[in-house]
Amino acid sequence: MIRRELKAKQFRFEDQGVSFQDAFSKEITFSFLEPIKVNYLPYRKRIRLSARSGYAVLDFPDRSEESFLQEFFERWKKIQPELAKKSAFDYVDGQKGFVSVAFFLSLFFALPLSVGFLADSQNQFYCTEVLRQSAILDEMQVTKYKKKRKGHYILDLELKTASGVVIQGKDQLITKDETQIPKSVPVLYSPDKPECWSLTPDLKGHEINWAKRRYFGSFTLLFGGFFLYVALYGLIWSSPRLFGKRPHRKTLSDLFSLSIE
Repeated sequence: MIRRELKAKQFRFEDQGVSFQDAFSKEITFSFLEPIKVNYLPYRKRIRLSARSGYAVLDFPDRSEESFLQEFFERWKKIQPELAKKSAFDYVDGQKGFVSVAFFLSLFFALPLSVGFLADSQNQFYCTEVLRQSAILDEMQVTKYKKKRKGHYILDLELKTASGVVIQGKDQLITKDETQIPKSVPVLYSPDKPECWSLTPDLKGHEINWAKRRYFGSFTLLFGGFFLYVALYGLIWSSPRLFGKRPHRKTLSDLFSLSIE
């Protein structure tokens, strides 16, 4: 069945459910024999009911949401008390645990991660332009190496520039013979911006791998944008649910003797 949403203008209670109709005679019927979720939409300031048949946003010109929900849950309680009570509890509780986790992850995980990725991407593109304009060739000393797995080594690299700035970095070398690990590797860096430097492909030659720099810059930009979207969406979704007030909670809590914190 196709799930669709309508802005409910009229309704009628039936023996085992309720039907909603909008101004264009579109209709959705909710059965009291199946789960019905009641949500408050903070940005639209409306109540939404959702079930297998679809969604209905309450917008009654001649009746309050309060009186409708009172009768809606009273009728539902008589037919399926457990389903009605669970729906009322979910509304009163507001799924606080999940909302809190979503807010925490958005603010303290996704947002900082996006800032880190975007800053790294910006630095990649900036340094690429700097190196294109002014880069000189030098040698980074291999100060230490560590075996990662068979044939793979992690190199600790260091270079002290003519101006006294120390550049440190790491790279991976693949070789079957440990004695073939070089004592130094070529590097290109900017004398004016020594924080902008780049190793040459395969630790040989004197050309920067421009395609690789563009790839990693675009890669981190993509991930930064993705996590920024996740963070903003999570904060926009969770903040009003966590800190805002949902109307009609007392009505439902009194009806089912639920506690409100």
